[in-house]
This record gives sequence, C-alpha cells and structure tokens, in this order.
Amino acid sequence: MHELGVLEEEREESSSSSAAAAAAGATAAARGGSASPSWSGSRTGAVDLAALADVAAVVGAALAGTMSDGGAFDALLARHSASVARRRRAEPPAEAEPRKRRPEPPCPQPRVLVLGRAAVEDAERGGAPRVLVVVPAGPSSLHEELHPWRGSERGGAVDLCLIWYGADPAPEPTRGAATYYAERRGPKWQLVRYALTELVPDFDARYEYVWLPDDDVRFEDTGGSWSGTERLARAMRLHGLELAQPCLLDKNLTSRAAADVLLRQPGALAHRTNFVEIMAPMFSASAARRVLLLSIDRDACRSGWGLDSVWPALLGPRAVGVVDTVRLEHTRAPQAFRAPAGGYQAGAAALDPRSEEFETMREFRVALTPKRVLELVVGADAPAAAAAAAAPASDPGASERAPPRRGGGV
Repeated sequence: MHELGVLEEEREESSSSSAAAAAAGATAAARGGSASPSWSGSRTGAVDLAALADVAAVVGAALAGTMSDGGAFDALLARHSASVARRRRAEPPAEAEPRKRRPEPPCPQPRVLVLGRAAVEDAERGGAPRVLVVVPAGPSSLHEELHPWRGSERGGAVDLCLIWYGADPAPEPTRGAATYYAERRGPKWQLVRYALTELVPDFDARYEYVWLPDDDVRFEDTGGSWSGTERLARAMRLHGLELAQPCLLDKNLTSRAAADVLLRQPGALAHRTNFVEIMAPMFSASAARRVLLLSIDRDACRSGWGLDSVWPALLGPRAVGVVDTVRLEHTRAPQAFRAPAGGYQAGAAALDPRSEEFETMREFRVALTPKRVLELVVGADAPAAAAAAAAPASDPGASERAPPRRGGGV
C-alpha cells in the first residue's frame, strides 16, 4: 500500500509539472507574438521563442491530459500553422548568394616551330599529289572555280567526284569535267559516304588526299602555277598533316570561337589546331579510310554536327591543322539546315543537329573542348613575326622567354 501511495504521488507531481510547463508555454506564446515558419526566428539562425512556445503548449497539454478532445488539439495546431504563414508573408525573401564560377585555366600560348628549308625541298621532290575532290553540287554550285578540272591542260592530278542533287540533270560541260558522276539526293555526309563506298571504293589506292568542300566556297585567288586545291594538298604533305583545311576569310563564319582558330595567323605558314570545320576538310587517303568512313558510315550521320570534334580526337593534335598560305571564302551565310527546296538538304528541317552532335560525340566518347591554336609553323625567314603574334599583348616578353625551336621539318 505504501508503494502504491508513492507512485500515485509521483504521477500527480508529473501532471502538475506538465501543466505548469503548458501554462508557461502559453504565456511565452502570448508575449512572443506570431511564430516562425521554422525553428529559427530569422535566416541567420536565431532561436524563435514563439515557435517553441506553441510546440511546448501542445506537448504540455498532451502530457497533462487536457487534450482528450481531438478537436482542441487540431485547433492548437491550426493556430500554430497560421502564425507560421503570417511570418512567412512578413519576411522578405532571402537573396540568393551569387554562384561562384570556377575560374577557367589559362589557355597556353601556341608553340612556334620554324620549318627548315630541307623539309620544303623534300616535299617538293615528291611530285604532284593525287587528290580526289568529292562535291555534292547543284545548279548554283561554285565547285568549277576550285580547280581547272579534267579537259584542261592544267587538270593535273586532281579528279572530281560530282554528286549532282539538282532537280534536272547537270549540264553536259559540268558532267564532262567530272571523273566520277552520279545523280543523287540527301544530306552532304550521306552523299560523301555513297561516293567513297560505291563510286570510288578503292580511293585510298588511287589518291593521296581526299577533299570534301561545300559547294558554296571558293579560293581567294588561284594565282601561280598550282590551283588552290593543289596548294592545299602540297601544304598538307609539307607539314605532315592528315586532316586540314584552308584558312578562312572573315566572312560568313559559323561562330566567333571557330574564327579564332580558322582565320589566318599572321606570319604563319600553317597552324596546328584541335578543330577543323566540316565545311571544307581535306583528309589524307589513309585518314579518310580509318577515321572519316568510320564516323560517317551510319545512317544517323546527316547534318554532320559533331564530326569536327570527333576527327581531331581520333587523329591526335599533331595531325590536324589549318593552312595559312591558302585562303578560302564562304560565300553564303550559314544556313543551319534552312536550305532552299531542291537542294541536297531539302527536307532537313525535321533534323535536330544539336541532338545529332550530342549523339555523335557520345558514340565516339569525345568531350567538347575549347577550340584553340596549338602550334604555329613559320618559315626560316620569318620566325619573329609569328612568335610576336603568339605572345599575349599584355606580355611583350613572352616570345623571348619561349623562343622558336628549329628543326628540319614538322
């Protein structure tokens, strides 16, 4: 009996203390005003006494046994929720902290390589390179300006593979200038695929280089004893390149990032890069077999977007460059697959080049990297000009600290 009496007294004391806590919580709530939406009274982390008081009142009342009525308990919770809502409306929204951008690593300045005269003489002794030019063309094509084709006394070692996509057959002089001719429609890279797998399947046994220009480009000039096509092929042989293109005039370019890499570099004969446009790439026949056909021998390759990132990644930076001694003009503004009806891109509006670029790069596991010039190649008589061009404007002594290295060739 005595033990039961002690337990009864302890229970009464616990109930009394709980009721006192509830009363104290109610008093604090009345003094503290409206409650906070969280345990913090402000966004700086201070404790919100009003919110704690409301919670203490609920817990205290439950312990004291005064919340036997479920409706009263719900009413207390509703009052707390209302105070939270008022506090939220009264507080100004917190300002988001500015996102800190990771600083980009500085872009290294391109190296300068001086080309020895012996390398030039060795390249000249090789004779005229055999070149296959594959052009998907239509009635407004400018391909006839790229080279004096077959039938001319200067036709030389350059052959034309013409894929005519016009609604009507090509005129007889146009057909007669082509060594290989076919009438076919489709996106450029599917037509190139057809040419290299069906029309000239043994191209790598017959030719040293394969050039794939758009039909709206032309050389700045064709003076001298060689055409622009021949000069481009000779420069590739001289500089040991497997993928190259002429430098571009600053006109109708696809992007400023591409312009920084593809425009002429002052004082340079050529410059190595990690990017060559799909507008007018020239491959060595071996690289065309190993890399070009690998990248386009699939039905999903239609716009060609992403190929200009895949090719340098597969070939390596030493094999890719831009020839500064041959300049090319893009005569039309970039169409982005808005070609007029009847062109080889007719119906291409349904394509999504961006998605194709992503899928192409994902398939070949190639990451998108900044386009940049890696190395300048200059002649033995003009290393200083190119070295000065390679040095940053704010650091005139950079070319002195990194002098051009000399060698017999590239």
